[in-house]
Amino acid sequence: MSKKILTVFISSTSYDLKDYRTEVEDAILQIEMHPINMEHFGSESGGSVETSLRNVRKADIYLGIIAQRYGYVPDYQEKSVTEQEYDEAVRLSKPRLIYLLEPNYSWPKDRIELDEIAQKRLEAFVAKVTKNNALTWFTTQDDLSKKVTAGLVKEKERQEQLIKTRQLKTRVSLIFSIFLVSVILWAIYGFAIKSQGVTNNSSASIDCTSTHKSTFPVNSFGLVADQFLPAKYLTIRDTPSLKGKEIGLLEASEVFRILSTSECNEGQMWLKVDVGGNTSGWIIEQQKTDTNYIYLVQPINLAPQLSTSTPCRFPFFFGSAIGCPENSETSVSGAYQEYEHGFMIWSSQPDEVYAFSNDHSVFIIIKSVLEKLPDNPIHEDVPANLYRPTSGFGRVWGNFDKIRNLLGWAKSPEQSYSLTTQSIDLSSTPPEDKIIRYLQLPTNQIVAVGVKQDLFWRFAK
Repeated sequence: MSKKILTVFISSTSYDLKDYRTEVEDAILQIEMHPINMEHFGSESGGSVETSLRNVRKADIYLGIIAQRYGYVPDYQEKSVTEQEYDEAVRLSKPRLIYLLEPNYSWPKDRIELDEIAQKRLEAFVAKVTKNNALTWFTTQDDLSKKVTAGLVKEKERQEQLIKTRQLKTRVSLIFSIFLVSVILWAIYGFAIKSQGVTNNSSASIDCTSTHKSTFPVNSFGLVADQFLPAKYLTIRDTPSLKGKEIGLLEASEVFRILSTSECNEGQMWLKVDVGGNTSGWIIEQQKTDTNYIYLVQPINLAPQLSTSTPCRFPFFFGSAIGCPENSETSVSGAYQEYEHGFMIWSSQPDEVYAFSNDHSVFIIIKSVLEKLPDNPIHEDVPANLYRPTSGFGRVWGNFDKIRNLLGWAKSPEQSYSLTTQSIDLSSTPPEDKIIRYLQLPTNQIVAVGVKQDLFWRFAK
């Protein structure tokens, strides 16, 4: 069997390191590996970012070369193509070899970053790379070529050893499987002999893939069925498995959107969901018991609409509206901040941030996601008469590019106020106007948050 030729993606800024890339490419070819270099991208379709990321995905090894330029930042983006290439390699857990220019090495002035914002981004990028990787310092082209050769030879040997180990494990696993199947077949044969003429009345195990169909179409909406959850929340995981990484919590009565059809795994039915437009992952839809399944979530667009003559148990706190409140209004601690193209609200109960855009889209960042966000990473100069968001609003604004681009800069400082909210009985509102909650602004205006294909908002008063 012929050995696989490993591919190496060479990542660096463009014109300042072109001669270094050429040396590295030659070194890679000398050790019978295949280089993927930006000079080869010309004939590929797609934009520069997507082309680069596509080639990172194809490579076996990521090789990053960093000097004193941050690199090209595409329009309407925050990161350079070079940093996005690195992030993609990290996301895919690619083996990474990182080479940094020796700080004291004499470097041409025309190859040094002069823009202040780009300098700060470069510093942050280097700090991130330094924190998560073993680094090798380089000076001249020849010095880099020799160090790249040594690093790749070592990585090549490591990968070849991994292949041998996997092949050995496969052989051992196959032998064990054959042995185990033999034992099971003999056990079944012995049981059949002992049970001849006897009818087995015990119930068969339940196959969730064949007996339970999901009630959730893709792009429909649902809620956590809190009557089945003593803990009042479901864990959101990155894969449909109890072994999947926890990425958030879905609290009782929290609205989510269905992203895919149900998937059966580990005796449970899983749904891929989106929460508030910012968190997507897997939750348990149906959980297996000894004899059947129980639903842990419930659809909200399949509930029957109440007759318009049915009186509401609770009045609306601001006047009249479609449907009926689920309970009386609640006053909680809140915060408000106006932006160039929208506004944000923080509610202490439940603890979450709402981001409202003037295009009537709304994003809900739940507590478990909010707690994991780092401080606002955006440090560029603030335009005159505007403000950089801080605290919780700052973390949301700084870490979600889509929200930041939609809202723009803050027009005023954040202000605290007593927020009045009221949830809606979802069975009382028609599918075409599914309002889930009302919130009062400091101006006494009332905001209605609802769901159609996505979350939306409008002024109710």
